[in-house]
Amino acid sequence: MTLPPALSLPEIERLSVTTVVDNFIDSLRANEKIAKRFTLAQARRMPTLKAEHGLGHWVEVERGGETRRIAFDFGLTGESYTHNFLELGLDAGGFHLSGLAGERITQVVDAFRTLGVEYLIPQHCTGLEAVIQMGVHLPNELVVSSVGSTFTFGV
Repeated sequence: MTLPPALSLPEIERLSVTTVVDNFIDSLRANEKIAKRFTLAQARRMPTLKAEHGLGHWVEVERGGETRRIAFDFGLTGESYTHNFLELGLDAGGFHLSGLAGERITQVVDAFRTLGVEYLIPQHCTGLEAVIQMGVHLPNELVVSSVGSTFTFGV
């Protein structure tokens, strides 16, 4: 079997991956090497982060003076992702918007607009009302996903 040629990626200045949801929290652990911890000293109180099975990340990539952001959420519930996202001060809300009140959805969509996100790709737990709000307020950024969708960035 012949492997395809290696993919060439452009160099970046910074890649930051924040774990938003995982099944382990240690609010007393000190910073180390490349890991900056969210601690009670930062929060100026004991953080109320929530753990659960699943995984959620907030990824930021800097290149040429531009910052691109993307949220990955594979948690079991939207409540933990949204709660931790706000607790960590990441400024953008979360994608688990299904079942939330209209005012909360508007706050999250406004936060995405403020951040200047390039793409919004709602997934399974976003909910129809939130997708409609994204389409109304951020029509150029909204990309609808469905089974079989592949998203390629930087092309």
